[in-house]
Amino acid sequence: MKNKFYALVFSLLCVCIAIGATSQTPRTTATESKASVAVTQIAAGEGHVCALFSNGTIKCWGYNGEGQLGYGDTTARGVDASKMGTNLATVDLGTGITATKVVAGEFFTCALLNTKQVKCWGQNNQAQIGSGSSNNIGNAPGQMGNHLAVVSIGSDRAVVDVVAGTNHACVLLDTNAVKCWGNSISNGTFDTIGDSVSEMGDALLPLDFGTTYTVKQVVAGGNQSCVLLSNGGVKCWGSNEGGNLGIGSTTDVIGVEDMGSQLAGVFLGTGRYATQLAMGYRHVCALLDDSTMKCWGYNDVGQLGMGNTANLGDSVAELGDNMPTVNVGTNRTVKKIYACFSNTCALLDTGAMKCWGYNERGALADGTTTHKGDAENEMGDNLATLNFGGSLVVKQFVILGYDFCALFTTGGIKCWGRNASGEAGCDGCNIYTNALSTYTFVNVDAKTITAPTLTKTKSPTRTRTRTRTLTPSKTFTRTLTATPSSTPTVIP
Repeated sequence: MKNKFYALVFSLLCVCIAIGATSQTPRTTATESKASVAVTQIAAGEGHVCALFSNGTIKCWGYNGEGQLGYGDTTARGVDASKMGTNLATVDLGTGITATKVVAGEFFTCALLNTKQVKCWGQNNQAQIGSGSSNNIGNAPGQMGNHLAVVSIGSDRAVVDVVAGTNHACVLLDTNAVKCWGNSISNGTFDTIGDSVSEMGDALLPLDFGTTYTVKQVVAGGNQSCVLLSNGGVKCWGSNEGGNLGIGSTTDVIGVEDMGSQLAGVFLGTGRYATQLAMGYRHVCALLDDSTMKCWGYNDVGQLGMGNTANLGDSVAELGDNMPTVNVGTNRTVKKIYACFSNTCALLDTGAMKCWGYNERGALADGTTTHKGDAENEMGDNLATLNFGGSLVVKQFVILGYDFCALFTTGGIKCWGRNASGEAGCDGCNIYTNALSTYTFVNVDAKTITAPTLTKTKSPTRTRTRTRTLTPSKTFTRTLTATPSSTPTVIP
């Protein structure tokens, strides 16, 4: 009898809670319109940009002289706004093939596929797309889709990650091996790799870093590449102009004989190790374990953020504890770093972005064309943050040759700078003399391209009754009444 009583009380309690949950008058509030297919990642080359969507498709716009957009022609996209949005086609990767990442070199593009393989297209004068020839792909009809072969990496090998430098590309494999092809100075062999079928596949040998530590990250730049190892160490190879390999000299590391145990690591300072790398055309930056950052290499326009134009890393005396950290502001720390060509950017602990280096085309969006970081009193608290407008939060940042692009957590994209071939997604827009907050979003046919606008609406009074049975003989009843309140409402 007692069990039946408990069951009855429990049933009544559940009914009461259910009624209380479903009988409330819903608040009259709007919510942010979310696109069913949103942008999840962007990549940028020298004048072209690509966006990866959540369904694994890719759209590209900007300069297309080498077929790097992958549309089977050499026509730029973005200058004519009517060619954007729904009229901007997705790149044909082949039947049933989707992408999980897109990367861009100077004039070529690569996609990491759902099959754990890689496809590349665009300029191929230095075998950078690894097709076994030196012919461009993507600049004429009938070259994309099922006609576009995957890059031959090796038998039964799966690609974990792909990166692109100016004229070379590298992959990190499931075996933790790194393989590179393209430009002879950058691939660790001092021989152009990828312009012959016989050089690819199993013949493409993994690079020897002379360590048992695993590779956490691979980055590629102008004519050099670096790996971040599992112990936080950094090793770089390729061209060493300005000391960008961080080995205390300007001696290139370009041949097989220079790799392995001969490959020196970058000394970042006593007790310090790297957690992330970013590479420009001729400079490298490391985010350190204490949330500071150090940069080395070529510094002609202040891309190292030292307040001068002196190179760093070409002398042993400039390494380790003698290598200064970049001053990003009083009590500020760094969460993520970005670099490309002659610019560097840092995402700070506050969520704000700061950038320095080349600014001749106004990419730093400070209303000038003056380089930053190459003179005293330009860094630290004197370096302004980028004001994107509203409540926009940066999800990813990419640097083109003379342009910047930001992907926001809303899914929107803004691009600005030179905009010579429509890389901003419009003609004559986003001029550097205008405020960055006023720049237009790139129309890639995603519905989350604008920041949410907050308005206030009143919530109606609602009454909820909760009944909780403590014992068979004690029942506690509480009535809650909510008064009208101002509720932030998100309007797309």
